[in-house]
Amino acid sequence: MEIKRGTESGSNRGNDLPIHYLRLLAPPLRLLSAAVWQVVQQGLVDHYGMLEEFVTTVTELVPELMSYSQRAQLILGLRARLVLEMCRGEHPADMQTIQPHLDRIKAPVSTAKDHHVTINQVEESEVNFVELVHSLLEDPSERKYFFQEIFPVYFGSKYDAALEMLVWEFISRLDELLPVPDFTQLAALLGDAPSFLDDCLRSYFPPDDMKTVLEHHRNLGHFEEKDPSLLPMDDCILSSLSLPPGSKPPINSCSPALKDSSPPAHEGPFSPPIDSSGLERSSRRSSDTSRQRIRETRESGSWQQQVRGRNTSQERKVQNSISTRPCDETIDLTTSNEIADTDSEASESNQSLRAAQVLRKRKRSGGVEVPAKQPVEASAFL
Repeated sequence: MEIKRGTESGSNRGNDLPIHYLRLLAPPLRLLSAAVWQVVQQGLVDHYGMLEEFVTTVTELVPELMSYSQRAQLILGLRARLVLEMCRGEHPADMQTIQPHLDRIKAPVSTAKDHHVTINQVEESEVNFVELVHSLLEDPSERKYFFQEIFPVYFGSKYDAALEMLVWEFISRLDELLPVPDFTQLAALLGDAPSFLDDCLRSYFPPDDMKTVLEHHRNLGHFEEKDPSLLPMDDCILSSLSLPPGSKPPINSCSPALKDSSPPAHEGPFSPPIDSSGLERSSRRSSDTSRQRIRETRESGSWQQQVRGRNTSQERKVQNSISTRPCDETIDLTTSNEIADTDSEASESNQSLRAAQVLRKRKRSGGVEVPAKQPVEASAFL
């Protein structure tokens, strides 16, 4: 098993982040695991009691985190090393102080999968170690001999290396059991707890601490600028903020419904009335067809206006000629006959033109009946 060691200390790395800022960066469980590792790596035996309590709590809840042999060696090994340290020296601790620690020298809870031979070996080790401690406290000469001859061989560097390896395995397995979630996973969890979400928003970094943390990591040189083109978005926010007062939403110029929704301009006295159903059908036509229809309507209205104007002028001439003649003068009826013939021809031509226009409209509207234009009396506009 490869164990990564922290070979660099805080004193020789120069631009280090102050230790108290680690609480702002690391999750609490990850920070606790790092502290456990440093305690064992530096051999801080005085803290082995807390380590043993932490390992015992976790392994009792999740016994499959480590094998029974590994759990027993780590738990008993940490507590036993602390007890021996308390017995060491010219003035060891008394029995009353050591007894609570001896009470914790117990084999861990076994499961059905654990081998009975290993369980028996663990229980035997537990009994023998308690007897050794009692003898060390009762006989000073034996205690001196033990720490000079026996302790370096059985509880020296090999013992510490084994503890270090077991702690590394424990922390690694704990990280696998409780991985640190990324911000998207945390956000999903916070969405179900609005009150806790508010607490998180209020627990932001103090400004001075935030400045120190950011400057430290920026000075490490590990952060590089990112190409803005890699983010698939435009400047729509700036465009929205740049709208002047009184702006209106954009109009789609390609929409036929918007073009045909307003009534056409007044063409003159002979423009036909607008039918609402015709507007609904014409909204589905193309813009080119609409312009062609307007152009034809203009030409037809102009032609009708000319014919009717000419007929009206001829009728006025006949009336004037009748009023200026004497009463005994013979009236020539050929003029009225010519006028009638002219009116008949104009009416027939007008009907033919309207029939052709209706036929063309039927073809454009897909066979749908188009209302015919209603004739308008010329006298209404005189």
